[in-house]
Amino acid sequence: QTDSQIFKLLANAIHDHLPADSIDEAKVRQIVETEVASARLPRPIEVRLPDGQRNQIDTAHHQLEEVLSLIGEGHQNVLMVGPAGSGKTTLAKNLAQALGLEFGFISLSQGVTESHLLGRILPQADGSWQYQPSRFIEVFENGGVFLLDEIDAADPNLMVSINAALANGILANPNGTIHKRHEKTIIIAAANTWGRGADAS
Repeated sequence: QTDSQIFKLLANAIHDHLPADSIDEAKVRQIVETEVASARLPRPIEVRLPDGQRNQIDTAHHQLEEVLSLIGEGHQNVLMVGPAGSGKTTLAKNLAQALGLEFGFISLSQGVTESHLLGRILPQADGSWQYQPSRFIEVFENGGVFLLDEIDAADPNLMVSINAALANGILANPNGTIHKRHEKTIIIAAANTWGRGADAS
């Protein structure tokens, strides 16, 4: 829509709440121009990696550069807190794309157990049992960006395993195999709260 159309829509909306003679067209236009100028919309950005590779992200989250800066400082565990719909998953995907890494995620809602995170030992057709790694283990060992979503809703026992992986850089699965964290593994945790309420507010 054109600027004049947008202004008319806004003026009509304001008119429903204020007497017509109190609307200052110049003031409304100034407010609109200020808000549009400061809007943080998805935008294309190019990321240049240390090896010279360039990755183009067509619709990058407005905080991608901030997260890239944290990763550039050496942080490999990042917590994002914000209400539903603020783009936490999009930001994690953008990060993987920007760094040219694999992406994986799991939602840690109630009912998610250690086997979802560490993998399972499954029966085979010949009667033997074989370990099947989870996506988390694959990214943990081979490198990539992994999103632990809804971490503020996770089971406390599951969080003990996650903490061990993040603090020690190793994980042991049920059959005793030790998994070591790859140097290019970045773990992003996303929460809707700081653990004390229904939302970030």
